[in-house]
Amino acid sequence: MKNRTANFCCSIALLLAAALPWAASAQTFTNSTPGAINDFQCFNRTITVPTSLFVADLDVPVNITHAYRGDLDITLTSPAGTAVVLTSDNGGGANNLRVVFDDTAATSIVGDNANHNSNAERRRIPENPLSAFNGQNAAGTWTLQICDDAALDTG
Repeated sequence: MKNRTANFCCSIALLLAAALPWAASAQTFTNSTPGAINDFQCFNRTITVPTSLFVADLDVPVNITHAYRGDLDITLTSPAGTAVVLTSDNGGGANNLRVVFDDTAATSIVGDNANHNSNAERRRIPENPLSAFNGQNAAGTWTLQICDDAALDTG
């Protein structure tokens, strides 16, 4: 039987760099407003990037408290409408998801069945590559959608 919990989530940030090497600089944009992830529902968080920057590399930190994280599907959508699935039903019965999604990480989120109970930094390769955003203008609204697709566990 699954463990029932009701906690809040999530902190996300977009790390962007100008596409031109002489103008390269990292930028971070964050939305850490908490909210509930209920059974069979989706939870959205948006981040507005106010200036025109071109994506050269993008990492996405998330800090989600949720029992049985295999219930979760997480997708990031850019202002241009490109959607990348970061994780879908990964983690089995493990609890919480505290990772930085990074294409250059050493470990994939697929097959990561360990509990993420501490805030120790964990870098994970997302289920689909974040490089799909490379070259896009980052200006506008980004949406992180977190869906719980099963009963009994919330976050």
